[in-house]
Amino acid sequence: MKFENEIPLMLEREAGAPESVNQIAVGFGLLPEEDKTASEREGHPVFTEVVFFRAVIPGDRQSNFCQPATEQHKQRFPRAWAVFQARKENPIQGLPIDQWPPISRAMAMTLYTMNIQTVEMLAEVNDNHIGSLGQQGRELREKAKAYLALAKDSAATHAYAAENKALKDNQAEMQRQIADLASKLERALAEPQKRGPGRPPKEQEAA
Repeated sequence: MKFENEIPLMLEREAGAPESVNQIAVGFGLLPEEDKTASEREGHPVFTEVVFFRAVIPGDRQSNFCQPATEQHKQRFPRAWAVFQARKENPIQGLPIDQWPPISRAMAMTLYTMNIQTVEMLAEVNDNHIGSLGQQGRELREKAKAYLALAKDSAATHAYAAENKALKDNQAEMQRQIADLASKLERALAEPQKRGPGRPPKEQEAA
Protein backbone atom coordinates (compact mmCIF):
# COMPACT_ATOMS: atom_id res chain seq x y z
CA MET A 1 0.00 0.00 0.00
CA LYS A 2 1.31 3.42 -0.97
CA PHE A 3 0.74 5.20 2.35
CA GLU A 4 1.34 2.40 4.83
CA ASN A 5 4.75 3.74 5.89
CA GLU A 6 2.95 6.79 7.26
CA ILE A 7 1.59 4.67 10.11
CA PRO A 8 3.97 5.20 13.06
CA LEU A 9 4.88 2.01 14.89
CA MET A 10 5.56 1.10 18.50
CA LEU A 11 6.72 -2.07 20.21
CA GLU A 12 3.99 -4.10 21.87
CA ARG A 13 3.51 -7.70 22.93
CA GLU A 14 0.14 -9.21 22.11
CA ALA A 15 -2.28 -8.93 25.03
CA GLY A 16 -2.00 -11.96 27.27
CA ALA A 17 1.24 -13.22 25.73
CA PRO A 18 4.01 -14.25 28.17
CA GLU A 19 7.16 -12.15 28.62
CA SER A 20 9.14 -14.77 26.68
CA VAL A 21 7.32 -13.77 23.49
CA ASN A 22 9.12 -11.08 21.52
CA GLN A 23 7.37 -7.78 20.98
CA ILE A 24 6.54 -6.71 17.45
CA ALA A 25 6.12 -3.25 15.93
CA VAL A 26 2.47 -2.28 15.53
CA GLY A 27 0.42 0.82 14.92
CA PHE A 28 -2.93 2.23 13.87
CA GLY A 29 -3.40 5.08 11.44
CA LEU A 30 -5.77 6.77 9.05
CA LEU A 31 -5.10 5.93 5.41
CA PRO A 32 -6.99 6.84 2.25
CA GLU A 33 -8.95 4.03 0.64
CA GLU A 34 -11.03 4.22 -2.49
CA ASP A 35 -14.77 4.01 -2.01
CA LYS A 36 -15.67 1.87 -5.02
CA THR A 37 -19.40 2.57 -4.77
CA ALA A 38 -18.90 6.33 -4.57
CA SER A 39 -16.35 6.23 -7.39
CA GLU A 40 -18.79 4.47 -9.69
CA ARG A 41 -21.55 6.87 -8.73
CA GLU A 42 -19.47 10.01 -9.25
CA GLY A 43 -17.56 8.80 -12.29
CA HIS A 44 -14.13 9.51 -10.72
CA PRO A 45 -12.07 8.05 -7.88
CA VAL A 46 -13.47 8.95 -4.46
CA PHE A 47 -11.37 8.24 -1.38
CA THR A 48 -12.24 8.15 2.28
CA GLU A 49 -10.06 7.81 5.39
CA VAL A 50 -10.11 4.39 7.00
CA VAL A 51 -8.42 3.23 10.22
CA PHE A 52 -5.72 0.71 9.27
CA PHE A 53 -3.70 -1.65 11.44
CA ARG A 54 -0.07 -2.34 10.57
CA ALA A 55 2.33 -4.88 12.09
CA VAL A 56 5.93 -5.78 11.24
CA ILE A 57 8.50 -8.08 12.83
CA PRO A 58 11.78 -6.28 13.58
CA GLY A 59 14.53 -7.85 11.51
CA ASP A 60 12.19 -9.50 9.00
CA ARG A 61 12.27 -7.49 5.80
CA GLN A 62 9.38 -9.46 4.32
CA SER A 63 6.97 -8.96 7.20
CA ASN A 64 4.44 -6.23 6.55
CA PHE A 65 0.86 -6.79 7.58
CA CYS A 66 -1.46 -3.88 6.85
CA GLN A 67 -5.25 -3.96 6.55
CA PRO A 68 -8.32 -2.10 7.83
CA ALA A 69 -8.39 -2.36 11.61
CA THR A 70 -10.79 -4.79 13.26
CA GLU A 71 -12.00 -5.10 16.84
CA GLN A 72 -9.69 -8.07 17.19
CA HIS A 73 -6.66 -5.93 16.31
CA LYS A 74 -7.68 -3.34 18.90
CA GLN A 75 -8.09 -5.99 21.59
CA ARG A 76 -4.82 -7.75 20.75
CA PHE A 77 -2.79 -4.53 20.88
CA PRO A 78 -4.60 -2.19 23.31
CA ARG A 79 -1.64 0.14 23.97
CA ALA A 80 -1.16 0.96 20.29
CA TRP A 81 -4.90 1.48 19.91
CA ALA A 82 -4.94 3.82 22.92
CA VAL A 83 -2.08 5.81 21.42
CA PHE A 84 -3.97 6.17 18.15
CA GLN A 85 -7.14 7.24 19.94
CA ALA A 86 -5.15 9.92 21.77
CA ARG A 87 -3.84 11.04 18.36
CA LYS A 88 -0.31 11.47 19.68
CA GLU A 89 2.01 12.87 17.03
CA ASN A 90 4.97 10.62 17.82
CA PRO A 91 3.91 7.28 19.28
CA ILE A 92 7.24 5.67 18.38
CA GLN A 93 8.74 4.76 21.73
CA GLY A 94 12.47 4.46 22.20
CA LEU A 95 15.71 5.80 20.80
CA PRO A 96 15.61 6.28 17.00
CA ILE A 97 18.12 3.94 15.43
CA ASP A 98 19.77 6.76 13.47
CA GLN A 99 20.55 8.59 16.73
CA TRP A 100 22.38 5.68 18.34
CA PRO A 101 26.15 6.41 18.29
CA PRO A 102 27.48 2.83 17.85
CA ILE A 103 26.15 2.52 14.30
CA SER A 104 26.77 4.49 11.14
CA ARG A 105 24.14 6.37 9.18
CA ALA A 106 24.40 3.77 6.41
CA MET A 107 23.77 0.94 8.87
CA ALA A 108 20.84 2.86 10.36
CA MET A 109 19.27 3.15 6.91
CA THR A 110 19.83 -0.58 6.32
CA LEU A 111 18.18 -1.45 9.63
CA TYR A 112 15.27 0.83 8.83
CA THR A 113 14.55 -1.13 5.65
CA MET A 114 14.39 -4.24 7.84
CA ASN A 115 11.61 -2.79 10.01
CA ILE A 116 13.99 -1.72 12.78
CA GLN A 117 13.31 1.93 13.65
CA THR A 118 14.57 2.09 17.25
CA VAL A 119 17.25 0.56 19.47
CA GLU A 120 14.42 -1.16 21.35
CA MET A 121 13.28 -2.82 18.12
CA LEU A 122 16.84 -3.98 17.44
CA ALA A 123 17.01 -5.57 20.89
CA GLU A 124 13.76 -7.46 20.14
CA VAL A 125 15.00 -9.16 16.93
CA ASN A 126 14.63 -12.90 17.51
CA ASP A 127 17.04 -15.63 16.48
CA ASN A 128 14.96 -16.56 13.44
CA HIS A 129 15.67 -13.17 11.85
CA ILE A 130 19.01 -12.13 13.35
CA GLY A 131 20.87 -13.65 10.42
CA SER A 132 19.29 -11.12 8.07
CA LEU A 133 21.31 -8.38 9.82
CA GLY A 134 24.58 -9.85 8.54
CA GLN A 135 27.65 -10.98 10.42
CA GLN A 136 27.34 -8.15 12.93
CA GLY A 137 23.70 -8.92 13.65
CA ARG A 138 24.14 -10.74 16.96
CA GLU A 139 26.77 -8.28 18.14
CA LEU A 140 24.52 -5.32 17.34
CA ARG A 141 21.59 -6.94 19.13
CA GLU A 142 23.70 -7.62 22.24
CA LYS A 143 24.99 -4.04 22.19
CA ALA A 144 21.41 -2.79 21.98
CA LYS A 145 20.37 -4.98 24.93
CA ALA A 146 23.37 -3.86 26.98
CA TYR A 147 22.70 -0.21 26.18
CA LEU A 148 19.05 -0.46 27.21
CA ALA A 149 19.92 -2.32 30.42
CA LEU A 150 22.50 0.32 31.33
CA ALA A 151 20.07 3.11 30.52
CA LYS A 152 17.42 1.46 32.70
CA ASP A 153 19.85 1.08 35.60
CA SER A 154 20.94 4.70 35.19
CA ALA A 155 17.34 5.88 35.17
CA ALA A 156 16.65 3.86 38.32
CA THR A 157 19.72 5.35 40.00
CA HIS A 158 18.63 8.89 39.13
CA ALA A 159 15.11 8.16 40.35
CA TYR A 160 16.46 6.80 43.65
CA ALA A 161 18.73 9.83 44.08
CA ALA A 162 15.82 12.20 43.41
CA GLU A 163 13.60 10.31 45.86
CA ASN A 164 16.34 10.33 48.50
CA LYS A 165 16.89 14.06 48.07
CA ALA A 166 13.16 14.73 48.40
CA LEU A 167 13.07 12.65 51.59
CA LYS A 168 16.00 14.57 53.08
CA ASP A 169 14.40 17.87 52.12
CA ASN A 170 11.17 16.81 53.84
CA GLN A 171 13.05 15.78 56.96
CA ALA A 172 14.92 19.08 57.05
CA GLU A 173 11.63 20.99 56.71
CA MET A 174 10.05 18.96 59.51
CA GLN A 175 13.05 19.64 61.79
CA ARG A 176 12.81 23.34 60.99
CA GLN A 177 9.12 23.38 61.87
CA ILE A 178 9.74 21.48 65.13
CA ALA A 179 12.51 23.91 66.11
CA ASP A 180 10.24 26.86 65.31
CA LEU A 181 7.45 25.45 67.48
CA ALA A 182 9.88 24.74 70.33
CA SER A 183 11.16 28.32 70.15
CA LYS A 184 7.63 29.73 70.27
CA LEU A 185 6.76 27.51 73.25
CA GLU A 186 9.90 28.57 75.10
CA ARG A 187 9.08 32.24 74.60
CA ALA A 188 5.50 31.69 75.74
CA LEU A 189 6.64 30.00 78.98
CA ALA A 190 9.17 32.76 79.69
CA GLU A 191 6.54 35.52 79.56
CA PRO A 192 5.01 36.55 83.01
CA GLN A 193 1.46 35.32 83.59
CA LYS A 194 -1.06 38.15 83.58
CA ARG A 195 -3.69 38.41 86.38
CA GLY A 196 -7.32 38.54 85.51
CA PRO A 197 -9.18 41.88 85.77
CA GLY A 198 -9.96 42.96 89.39
CA ARG A 199 -7.99 40.09 90.91
CA PRO A 200 -5.78 41.13 93.94
CA PRO A 201 -2.08 40.26 94.12
CA LYS A 202 -1.10 36.94 95.73
CA GLU A 203 0.15 38.77 98.90
CA GLN A 204 -3.30 40.25 99.50
CA GLU A 205 -4.99 36.92 98.88
CA ALA A 206 -2.78 35.30 101.55
CA ALA A 207 -3.65 38.05 104.07
